[in-house]
Amino acid sequence: KAAGEASRLAYLGHVLMDNRHGLIAGELVTTADGTAKVDAAGYAMGIHVRRRIESIFGWMKTVGGMRKTRFRGLDRVRLHFSMVAVAYNLVVWRDWG
Repeated sequence: KAAGEASRLAYLGHVLMDNRHGLIAGELVTTADGTAKVDAAGYAMGIHVRRRIESIFGWMKTVGGMRKTRFRGLDRVRLHFSMVAVAYNLVVWRDWG
């Protein structure tokens, strides 16, 4: 929140990636409160494979519509994020065959 500005509700999406196939093994949505990255599981491990994880987030933002979510409330944003993660896994899985 900037000085003189209204506060905005913000969320952070976290992804746990399978190293072997590049699939999303787990996802988590937290409120952006300044400590969310530290609290989220799998963040320290993800630094080593940053490029592959960033490609997941790029797909989720462009194709999955996660750049600017149209949902309000943590439960609805979590559901949207989970559905986009499942769609990503299906697309990657389809490309194997």
